[in-house]
Amino acid sequence: MARIPTLGSGDKILEKFMPSRVASQWQPTTTYAAGAAILLPDGTTGTRTANGTSRASFDATEKALWTVAASGGLSQSSAKALFTQRAVATSPQVGALVRKMTAGADNAAVTVLGDSTSAATLGWFNLLMARLGVLFPKYTVVRRDFDHTNQRYNPVSTVVQLGTAGARRMVATGASTDKYFTVADSAATSPTGDLTADFEVMIPALGGAFTLGGKYDTATNNRGWFVSVDAAGKISLFFSTDGLGTTQLTRVSSVSIPAPAVGVRVWIRVQFDVDNGASGNDFKCFYSLDDVTYTQIGTTITNAGVQSIFDAATDTQLNSRGGNGNSTGGAIEYYGMRVWSSLATATARPGIDFRTAQWNGFGSLGTSAASFLDFVGNTVQVRGTGNTGSMVGAPVLYVMNGAVAGQAIAYANDATRFPILTPLVSDLAFINYSHNEIGLIDYRPPYKQLADALVAKWPDAGIVATIQNQKKSPASNIIEHAIRGGKISALAGSQRWAVVDIAGTFAATANPDALVQSDGIHPTDEGYSLAAAEAELVFTNWLKAAA
Repeated sequence: MARIPTLGSGDKILEKFMPSRVASQWQPTTTYAAGAAILLPDGTTGTRTANGTSRASFDATEKALWTVAASGGLSQSSAKALFTQRAVATSPQVGALVRKMTAGADNAAVTVLGDSTSAATLGWFNLLMARLGVLFPKYTVVRRDFDHTNQRYNPVSTVVQLGTAGARRMVATGASTDKYFTVADSAATSPTGDLTADFEVMIPALGGAFTLGGKYDTATNNRGWFVSVDAAGKISLFFSTDGLGTTQLTRVSSVSIPAPAVGVRVWIRVQFDVDNGASGNDFKCFYSLDDVTYTQIGTTITNAGVQSIFDAATDTQLNSRGGNGNSTGGAIEYYGMRVWSSLATATARPGIDFRTAQWNGFGSLGTSAASFLDFVGNTVQVRGTGNTGSMVGAPVLYVMNGAVAGQAIAYANDATRFPILTPLVSDLAFINYSHNEIGLIDYRPPYKQLADALVAKWPDAGIVATIQNQKKSPASNIIEHAIRGGKISALAGSQRWAVVDIAGTFAATANPDALVQSDGIHPTDEGYSLAAAEAELVFTNWLKAAA
């Protein structure tokens, strides 16, 4: 386990709570207390003579505000030895992620499994991920939060930061040789009753007909469904009840895609209710600019009778509609696709859920090198009879926040839930449990069980163990929680994992209990900030080492 005693960018926060543990260097326009020991820019050391704010530059006037050590002071290297440095446990896998993000070419992913201290919107983990975005501005940072009630990751993403090159997407030319994205046939990807299909796109202008996507192979009579836009801008759903062309049925929106949905990044949603409860079936179209509020396009198209969709034994495709033929898409930008076998998008887990940005744009089409896993675990394959269409935009850091309030480590170790919590291959996996355990002292077996499962699924992933903050009264199991922290520390050391030692960081402050809320468990806002700063050092120490 590498321990690199260098200063990270999180030290500004750490210094506030632990000034004696961090060797500070002079900074412009910074408030200093009288007696603060600082490494000065001219190679000397000094203490602040009186309370005050430093000047914009270190000139003679600024130096006069400091009491310099005798004989001109020590060199910075000698002075640093007088300070207790931060020793943070990191790992080569953290270094590998830092190198990847420094290069800024490939996508990255981080998963956390834990309780409320990492699930909170302003908890230490989400603060840390936001800070990684600041450290690596080339990256778009996208977060998905786990939905405990519906046992899924929320299909709506939170964009924490947009990378310097803009949103990543596939820009199609409209040629039959364009790349397209496919998901293999399975029960989960085969709606036979109600259907909801979402397409995240940018349509520059209306006027040309094109396919958005679907599950519809004419060559083998495996016609399921597909969605297209005609030259007038109306949205059509084509479907078959038996796979044959002679029984193909069509539903068409009553109006064209409206102007607010053209020329911008937008979600186009198609819903088909095969049984509306009134001896009929309903077809609706919507658009959304934020994936939250959906506005209906035109009116509901109602037809008599209950319908069904054929269970087509073919791929589901984006920028094409099925089979192994050419792309039938348009000269538009494709961002992503979701498919539900229901109308309940607010609660149901999608059968398909991917973004084109998940592909880095490299690898031979039709091979595993040009494939990725979507947010529900499907393999998405990139294909093409040619190689037109291009991936543009910033690489993405995907943050899968699988933490759930009130849960203990058994939650993630559940055999049914574990694959749902871990759909995306990740570079790092944070484990953040202990607060909610009751009576469990021998913490090594369940902790290692979870870590081993993560590494078995993602062989190149690094484990980051979290030693959670101390409890205080009126919380229960205070001593047991502290014992578990020690066991996590010992296990992490034996496995050479990176460690975020929140308990140790709090304990090194003048008043650790002040960093914990009155419930005796959860950190205060300042506590979360301090924990995030400690976690940040796991990453920034690698940046310092590479400098």
